[in-house]
Amino acid sequence: MNANEKIIALVKPEYLNKIPKMFRKHATEGTCKLIAKEHPNLYSETACKTSSLTIAGFL
Repeated sequence: MNANEKIIALVKPEYLNKIPKMFRKHATEGTCKLIAKEHPNLYSETACKTSSLTIAGFL
């Protein structure tokens, strides 16, 4: 599981379902890029660890 998948796993499914399917991939990738840009230390830690607990308090 990569860092983007871990970040998206923390989002409630009902929130993801509100995004139209044709925009969902673009929206989730954009969100992950924004998190990586604004919080590189959290993103790099998440990419290295197997647990998403590092960023659980962030979202």
